[in-house]
Amino acid sequence: MLKKLAEKFSGIADKSYIESEFPFFLLYLRSIATSPISRIDMLKLASEKDIFEHIAKYLKRIVVLVSVWRYSQAGACEQVATKVPNKKLKTFLMRFAQSINSGEQTSSFISREYTNYMIEYVDSSERRLEQLKRLSDAYAAVLSSSTFLCATTLLSSLMLSFKMLLPIIILMVIVISAILFMITWGIFNAARPDGILAQVKIKPRRRVMVEILGIISIFLSFIVSMMIFRMFYKLSYSIAALGVPILISGALGCRYVNRVKECEKHYPTFLRQVSSICAAGIPLVLGFKDVLLVNYGPLNKPIKRLYAKLNLRIEPRVAWRSFEAEVSSELIRRINEIFVDTLHSGGDIEEVADLLESFYSQYVAIRRRRYQIVSYLKGLVVPLHITMAAVLGVIGAYFRLLAHYMTLISTIIQFLFIPPLQFIDFYFLLMIVTLSLNNTLAIYASEGDSRFTLLFYMGLFLLTGCIFYNIIGDLVAKFLSSLSFI
Repeated sequence: MLKKLAEKFSGIADKSYIESEFPFFLLYLRSIATSPISRIDMLKLASEKDIFEHIAKYLKRIVVLVSVWRYSQAGACEQVATKVPNKKLKTFLMRFAQSINSGEQTSSFISREYTNYMIEYVDSSERRLEQLKRLSDAYAAVLSSSTFLCATTLLSSLMLSFKMLLPIIILMVIVISAILFMITWGIFNAARPDGILAQVKIKPRRRVMVEILGIISIFLSFIVSMMIFRMFYKLSYSIAALGVPILISGALGCRYVNRVKECEKHYPTFLRQVSSICAAGIPLVLGFKDVLLVNYGPLNKPIKRLYAKLNLRIEPRVAWRSFEAEVSSELIRRINEIFVDTLHSGGDIEEVADLLESFYSQYVAIRRRRYQIVSYLKGLVVPLHITMAAVLGVIGAYFRLLAHYMTLISTIIQFLFIPPLQFIDFYFLLMIVTLSLNNTLAIYASEGDSRFTLLFYMGLFLLTGCIFYNIIGDLVAKFLSSLSFI
């Protein structure tokens, strides 16, 4: 039973990863097909690539069936296609098998498949982003109504006992959180984002330091929170302190990610320069001197280190992989790997360079469109969260006033019940923490750059929510207490 469940979840994960890797897989085949390489060698070369490792494992099965078990290439593709969880890859392998049986030239088939897919890819991406926009509006609408639900629940408590109020409060928090989470899951599925940072085993030192700092900040936040609580014995201060360390580490991580994005902006220029040198037949080490004359912003240092390694006669593939790891961009890593493999397999560099540049610009344009929607979502969620925290502070202040009056008239009206003020404070802070978590997940699901986004916005929402809840609540309470009729 457990084995079947594990296989099922593994298939779901594979399906998701294959969806993300498939455009780069087709781009890889389209580029390698320009070289004088056999069909099975092309599949074997592709099966060794970790830039689409979830697709590569199915390609390895094809290679094994052909080379070891003596299957025909078409039969091996058909056999493996039945085991693929992703529809796009499955239909591609089936069409590939049909193309092999018909005797069609491999380069013609792959060129047609790539052209047709890219038209569909751009169109489907636009539709998904429109759906993402609609779900962002739905999330903001549900979020804005949660404050009204909180206030309504507390007002209804005037007619309830504490034993009845507690399960209603818990149920309310769960329901609001569940609705927001379902919309967040819809946002994630509508236009599943690709991560920015490269998934490599050897990471640059700066990235390792930022990641370690993020892990340390999580433990440090709990320590600081406990210290603040022992000093002031106020839960809101403790929760606000909880957000400070992770906010700082998240900000540093987001700064690192922005640097990687800057590298991605300059990479097409670098790729164009290198491809021009290779297309002219000039040895790369000699032509690299002209490449170094151009300013590539944050890419300057990695490019100089790449030149130094190539000049020291280090194996070119090793030098290029070191460059990819240092830049730390998954997009650059995938495109660069395709370019290097095409270069070493003897492909048409001019054609592939134009192909890569066109794909790169389309991919970045789609991502830029996503960022516009993400900015829209942030522009709604962040002010709404702060406003809701302030409104909860105002409601808490009025409940303090109401509790004061109820103690005076409790001898006359005995059926009314006012919850303890500490319980009201705990309820509102629980809502702030819950909404902070949901808002953070919603932004991360729509943006998907890196896990530093989770740290930054969780810290931001906890800190600003508790600060505004305290400040506004205290100011309103002081104002009410200063009135002459109290």
